Amino acid sequence: MNKVYLSGQVASRPVLTGGEAAHLIFDLSVSHRTAKNEVRRELYRINAWHASAQWGYQNLRQGEIIALQGYLTQHAAPLESGGTARLVEVTAEEFFAGTKPKREAAAPAEEKPV
Repeated sequence: MNKVYLSGQVASRPVLTGGEAAHLIFDLSVSHRTAKNEVRRELYRINAWHASAQWGYQNLRQGEIIALQGYLTQHAAPLESGGTARLVEVTAEEFFAGTKPKREAAAPAEEKPV
């Protein structure tokens, strides 16, 4: 079975491409603790297709915390040196509601004398 669940922060602005087959691409920043209790951050390229791509484009924003369910995909990419690199990406099948990025709290409005 090839199934992955990730939660993290949308690290790049989601970009929608394609015509009939909508394709959404963005990066997801994920962190976890190592065996030495150090925080390790990783960046994953996320792809979504069709209805999931449309939904993601309309609802996901850079900086937002999200969760997704999908599967791993891999392909070879040419290197400038002439070799190839094996790239692993995530194809998202479902997105779960997240939280908006934290913003500075607005200063309270000044009270005017009545």
